[in-house]
Amino acid sequence: IQTVDTCKLPDGLLELHLDGNLIQHIDRVPDSLKVLSLNCNKIIQINDIPLPHGLQNLYINSNKIHSLDNVHFPNTLKYLSPTY
Repeated sequence: IQTVDTCKLPDGLLELHLDGNLIQHIDRVPDSLKVLSLNCNKIIQINDIPLPHGLQNLYINSNKIHSLDNVHFPNTLKYLSPTY
C-alpha cells in the first residue's frame, strides 16, 4: 500500500494498523481513532498528518522521520513510539 487517501474508512474506527507498507504521506485519518500504527513505512514527516484529538497511541517506528519539531500531538496521547 502506498496511500490510504482514497480509501473510505468506516466512521467510528478505533484502531488503524498500516505497518509494513510503502506509505510516504497521509492526508487524513478518521477522527475516531485511538490507535494509529504506521511502523515500517516511508514517512518523512508527521507534522502534516491531521492527528485525531482523541488519539492515545501513535506508533511510527522505522520510518524516515528525522524530526518531531512542529508536530502538534493531541493532549490525549499516552504512548508515542518514534524509533528510527
